[in-house]
Amino acid sequence: QDPARALGFAQKAYEIDHSTNSRFALGVSQLAAKQYTDAIATLQAVHATVFADPHANTQTRYGVDQYLLQAYSETGDLTAAQPLAVEMHRLEPANTSPQQEIAALYVTQGNAAMTAKNYDQAVALYDQAAAAGTPQVAVIAYDRAANALANETHPDAARIKTYADKALALDPNDAIANFFEGFALAEQYSASHTASTKQQAINYLTKADTLAKAAGDQSLAQNAERLLSQLNAAPAGMP
Repeated sequence: QDPARALGFAQKAYEIDHSTNSRFALGVSQLAAKQYTDAIATLQAVHATVFADPHANTQTRYGVDQYLLQAYSETGDLTAAQPLAVEMHRLEPANTSPQQEIAALYVTQGNAAMTAKNYDQAVALYDQAAAAGTPQVAVIAYDRAANALANETHPDAARIKTYADKALALDPNDAIANFFEGFALAEQYSASHTASTKQQAINYLTKADTLAKAAGDQSLAQNAERLLSQLNAAPAGMP
């Protein structure tokens, strides 16, 4: 809980004894102190030593990988993180934490692309996050991909609906997915003027409104209600 003091003790330990244990303590302390470049260099050296030792057990190897993956994640280094995650999966196939870490990195980079208004790049990154993570992460990634597409100058309703469909297939009660399903259908209705499309849009947006309110997401609820108001104000067969 005190990274500065921990780092001081680890540095003293390593000065006295250049053992793998001391080096590992130093790397973990550097990581805690947010000295990520130093932590990576130190932990890479520990990794090389431990994996070259035929007597090192799986738990030890996985523990070193865990901290090294965290250091890569903090610097956003997906190139280095991905093979490490594969190695960790091989060591402990039942543990999904490495995949979650990789997926979170893709989401973070997708968010940055969204902020920069590089929407196609953001969608591609969210796709990779969905492929790498658990179903729960995939829902978040698909939601954000739909959001990215909806922010384009000329939103492609069919593509937005595709991502909303993917999210709903994993979680039918996801408020954001229901909203973007309704949003896409509303966009399609404005072009087709089909009464059934309008009703589907209303159904999804009503569900999104209810779910958003239950979750305390007032912003999403207000957006759903705004679209519902527009749809309800349009005469049958009119946009």
